[in-house]
Amino acid sequence: MSSKKFLLLSFVIVLIFTLSACNEEVNNENDLTTVRMTISITPNSVPFIYMAENDLLGENVVFDLSFHKNRQEAVAKITKNDVDFTNLAIQEVAQLYNNDFDMKLLNIAAWGEYQLMARTPLNDISDLVGKDIWLSTRGGPIDLITTVVLENLGLEKDSDVNFKFLAQRELSQMAISGIGDYEYFVLREPFISQAKINNEQISEVLHLGNEWEKIFSHKYPQSGISVMGNFYNQHPELTDLFLEKYLEALEWVKENPSEAAAMATPHMQGLEEEVVLLALKNFDTEIMSLDEAKDSIELYFGYILEFNPEMINNKLPDEGFYVGE
Repeated sequence: MSSKKFLLLSFVIVLIFTLSACNEEVNNENDLTTVRMTISITPNSVPFIYMAENDLLGENVVFDLSFHKNRQEAVAKITKNDVDFTNLAIQEVAQLYNNDFDMKLLNIAAWGEYQLMARTPLNDISDLVGKDIWLSTRGGPIDLITTVVLENLGLEKDSDVNFKFLAQRELSQMAISGIGDYEYFVLREPFISQAKINNEQISEVLHLGNEWEKIFSHKYPQSGISVMGNFYNQHPELTDLFLEKYLEALEWVKENPSEAAAMATPHMQGLEEEVVLLALKNFDTEIMSLDEAKDSIELYFGYILEFNPEMINNKLPDEGFYVGE
């Protein structure tokens, strides 16, 4: 064989191997699946941060985790089809579903932890008669839960106690400062922990989630992981993996709260590590299947329909709302 033919043959062989390697690289890139999720800037989101930082979904999955500051930002992302998973209050997911957004509830990620708190200690719950109680969002979940619990204890809204309203963040700051008439108020995490840490005079009067459970023998389902229907239909196995790895991450957070707080605090925008740690310990994240939780969910939705049906767009979600139904 002449030297020219040999060089030509060598070039062809090298070219074939190069093209093959490039093709394999392209195929590997095409095999990657992106999972997009939006979460709130609260300690309840820590397991998802752990999942992202430790690549728990595997090397073939890109976990694109973003944060929303409020419900409006989360809804905007859903509307633009920018997310596959969310972790929202369950009445918000139900409202979106009943507004024809193809979403499915996967689980309950947190159970009710609202607390009625005070800067002035109470001897008895009847001491609240004639007092103002500050809450956030008239007609929202905190309004509902507080109304039902106090009525069960013999206190009627508007006649025995007066509700006033201020956003959670501002309410927490006013309660901590000791300024103004903010003696009695209802907070959720992480504002509960923030208030207790920054003002030693603040104490718990009632754990409203526990009181709800005493009344109904069901917990109050606060938030849950949901998946967009098109993603679930295309990737049912990846959805199962997502839930499996979430439970793994949640277990790690429970077993390593100090490490989890240190890892998550840089993402918490202004919350001190001490607050994140205490909030992590306070969250009720009992794992319950949808079959087990469904009665609790529908009990809560039933009260919403009586109290403020617009919270879930005026109807119970049908069976398509629940994964597996």
